[in-house]
Amino acid sequence: MLLKMGSLVLVLLIVGYCIFHFHRNKEKMSKSIEWASSLVTGVSAAVFSFLLIQVSNFNLILTIVGALLFTLVSGFLSKSLFPEQNGANEWLSGLVGTTLGATFGYMMFLSTKPILILDVVFILFIYLLLMFFDRQLKEDSKRKTGKKNIKQSSNVSTIMLSMLLVIVLLVIGINIKQIKMGVIGQPQNQTAAIEQDNNLQVATIHVTRAGIEPKNTTLKAYTMLKLIFDVEKELGNNIKFVSNDLKINADLKSGKNTILLDDPQAGNYTYTIQPGNYSGTITVRPSK
Repeated sequence: MLLKMGSLVLVLLIVGYCIFHFHRNKEKMSKSIEWASSLVTGVSAAVFSFLLIQVSNFNLILTIVGALLFTLVSGFLSKSLFPEQNGANEWLSGLVGTTLGATFGYMMFLSTKPILILDVVFILFIYLLLMFFDRQLKEDSKRKTGKKNIKQSSNVSTIMLSMLLVIVLLVIGINIKQIKMGVIGQPQNQTAAIEQDNNLQVATIHVTRAGIEPKNTTLKAYTMLKLIFDVEKELGNNIKFVSNDLKINADLKSGKNTILLDDPQAGNYTYTIQPGNYSGTITVRPSK
């Protein structure tokens, strides 16, 4: 949790510095780099939304409210850079970024790995962008191009961002049924651990709103299995473990639940978690 919260604070600090840097060089900015603030807003909104939906454990309402507030504040702070566009580009790019970031964050399994990767990529992106921005400032200053035709350029970019936002929303709306929670990066397989003292196999399966983690559990035949189902608190207590193959129909409550399989025979066994119809498998391999 500390890593996730720290990542959110990091994004806020970096965006704040970028906006301050742009305002400090406002008089030097020309139409050739007017897109920089919109790009920062859009990318940072995507990163912020991705992190927020992961930190909130797929809380869509909190993510939408937080991401929109982030976009509105960023757009308000940036709009005076180009009075002709009145912050429209920043808000539009922020909405595009928020939509994409929240969608991919919703589909990504809860893990620290994507957050670490995203932090590194975001920092590298901002560093390269600011380096290019400063270099462009020097070149524009030498050419003394000023701010000619900013209004026309801003209008074109505003129209393009509006079209992009509509396209993104249409694509997501059409494919809304295919967007599933936490399907990207979800662990697929585990091997049961052996307790030598008790001659017992132990495996833990996590039941979350994103489904079952992992999907498959592998173990050896003829050795008792202690299967622990760790049910997420948000799912409540009306959960069932159902397996026709194993002839088991057991109630699961919030927290850890234990099911013992005595002398499992070699084979593949399927089960479901109800409600939600989440399916998983248990693979029993012959003992060597």
